[in-house]
Order: sequence, then structure tokens, then C-alpha cells
Amino acid sequence: CTLFDNPSGANTTGGGAVLDQTTLTGTRSARDTFDWTTGLFGLSTAGNSNGNVTLQIDLLAGGYAAFDNLTITAADTPPPPPAVPLPATGWLLLAALGALGLRKPSSRHT
Repeated sequence: CTLFDNPSGANTTGGGAVLDQTTLTGTRSARDTFDWTTGLFGLSTAGNSNGNVTLQIDLLAGGYAAFDNLTITAADTPPPPPAVPLPATGWLLLAALGALGLRKPSSRHT
């Protein structure tokens, strides 16, 4: 994906200066199989001349692609990093540590 400045505000393809770009790499699959890849990324509009931009999405390799559920939002802050789920073993470790913390220490008299 490439984000271009669009100083004229016209419906053009990549005519202005490049503001930012990113690459989302999917996985190869058979032509009759949809193997979806999810991407969350931010593109900076810094250097924009008038608030108009053009987003260009290119297929760089593979000859065939499809996309669905494209969501574009604008914000003054970068997007949060994607949440990384804690694996089941992590939850077991946390539960064990919590149980040890709740265990009443034995009292010894000397």
C-alpha cells in the first residue's frame, strides 16, 4: 500500500509525492482457496499539502488476489499494536503463581 499526497484533490492514481508505504505479505494458496491474511498498520500523512490523499493498493507478486472487509480510519495517533493472546500454558502458570501467593505461610516457633 502506498499513500500519496493529492494536492489537486482530483480522483487520481499515485500522482503526488509518496507520504508513506507498507507491505502486507499473505500466504500462497490454490486459486480456488481463500487463505485470508489480516493486517493492521498505520500510514503517516505527514507532509500532506491540503488534507487530500490517495491510497494505492498494488499486487506485487502472485498474479491473483482478493480482499474483503477493508476498513480505513483516520486518527491523530498511531494504531495500537495487535493484542497477542496468552497461550493456555501462560494461564496455567499465572494460576499456579496466584495459588502460591495465596498459600498461608507456615508459622514455626523456635
